[in-house]
Amino acid sequence: RLFRTFDNEKAEDPFAGAESHRWRTNQRVLQNTVEQAMIFVPALLALSARIEPGDVRILPILTALWCAGRVFFWIGYRIKPALRGLGFEWTLYTSLVALGWYLWAALG
Repeated sequence: RLFRTFDNEKAEDPFAGAESHRWRTNQRVLQNTVEQAMIFVPALLALSARIEPGDVRILPILTALWCAGRVFFWIGYRIKPALRGLGFEWTLYTSLVALGWYLWAALG
């Protein structure tokens, strides 16, 4: 009930399909964020195990950039679903940087 404070009353039944558009949008953003975290978090943890001690400062920077990408994804999705691309790309590129840096550190 607490999760539906600002949604309509009919939305209490999860099988009724009565959730508001706002609720469905936020649910999709949350689901995509969890999926993207399954790429970023392992890459970040692997990178943290291989990175040089002098380069450790990049880990919170990558995390902040990834989180900013998720916020841009959410804002774009709320404005118009087609605008979510900037945030999605930002998130993806941050994950690819972490993964690429890990591979460079592991193989180099």
